[in-house]
Formats: sequence, structure tokens, C-alpha cells
Amino acid sequence: MNVREYYSYLSAARAQLWNFLRALPPADLDRDLMESGDRFHSIKDLLLHVTDVEDHWVHGIVIGDSVHQQYPHDWVRPQATQYDLNWILEYGREVSGRTAAFLDSEPNLNRSVKLVQDDPASDTVTLDQLLWNVMTHEVRHTAQIALMIRQLGHTPPGWTTCGSRARRPRPNRPAQTRPTSTPTATTCNARSSYRVRMPSAALLSEGRRWLYVSVTGCAAPAGWRPCRP
Repeated sequence: MNVREYYSYLSAARAQLWNFLRALPPADLDRDLMESGDRFHSIKDLLLHVTDVEDHWVHGIVIGDSVHQQYPHDWVRPQATQYDLNWILEYGREVSGRTAAFLDSEPNLNRSVKLVQDDPASDTVTLDQLLWNVMTHEVRHTAQIALMIRQLGHTPPGWTTCGSRARRPRPNRPAQTRPTSTPTATTCNARSSYRVRMPSAALLSEGRRWLYVSVTGCAAPAGWRPCRP
């Protein structure tokens, strides 16, 4: 799977997540589920952060035409509770639409990109490496959001990684009863780690074909399994 194909898949999963979140109570999207967090605390914080990172690297660094100035906000500590969900998603659609158009233009993925444009000594990576980094970043935060949805008592959408049909989102549906040996978001005292396996060309340089996305929490999102010790 190449960058363009994976971004297309990621965009479909993102649209499914956005549609799901529109059906959730606004208070759930603003709820502080990461009280010890320094920069991010809510689902909306993470949504805004994911778009900020894609905009910075793809449109600010690679293309030189950032979208951020059209949607002014503090990207360091977004405090997204002050923004309406539709505003955040509109910003996300603008960024993702431009990224898709950029990929459709078939850019040279082997070209070198300076990570800090005004620093002559800046490290460089290939455009392919940079794009995989941006997409992997979104996958990680999507995993966090899925866990936060479950902590709120909802069942997150069942994304697909191999082309099979995904489950229809069901917001406001109580989490399924789990065996007493399985920790839940409301009763557990210990936090467990879970992971899902996804194909990733980003790790080929390390001799691995799979990306393991891990999250830590009291309840495992559907389709995830406990990490091995």
C-alpha cells in the first residue's frame, strides 16, 4: 500500500469518525478525559491537533501554503472547548482536501524536505517519510479518541484495516457487558494496554511490515487485544 492509497483509506476512516462524533452530546466532546494532560484534554482537542499537524507538515513545510491562518487558534494548547465541532471539522476538511489534491498531482515522493525551512543545518527526510509520519500520527490519536469514546460509555465505530465492511456507528449505545476479569472504564483500578495491528510501509526501513498502535486505558476498543508482556 502506497502513500496515496493509505491516505485514501485514512480519509474514509476519518469521515466515519467525524460522522459518529456529530451524533454525540456536545458535552461529551468537551469533557476532560485527560486531567493530567499538559496540552490536550478532550476529544475536540485531539481532533484539532491532528489537523494542525497535517497542515503544518504537508501545507506549511512541504507546500508553503498553510491553512492555519484561515482558522486562527492556539495550536500549542488548542483549548478546543471554545470552538464549535463544525468549525473544527470545516478546518479538517479544508486541510484534508488540499492534501488529497496534492497527492493526486503525483508529487515526487523521493524529494528531500527540510524539517526547518529557515535553518541551513536542518535535518532532511524524503517526502514519502514525512507523509507516513503524518498519517501514523493521526492513527495514534484516532486510537486515543476511540478509547475516550468508550470511556464515555459509547461504542466507537468499527474501522476496517483490510477492506472489509465497517460497522455502522452507534453513538449513545451502552458499552457491552464484559467478563468480570476484563477491566472496564468505570470499575477498574489498574490500567491495561491494548494494540491493533495495521500495515505500514513507514516501518519497512526497520525490517517490519506492521505498525502496532498501542493505547493505555481501562477498556479495550472493539477488535483490540491486550499487549503481550
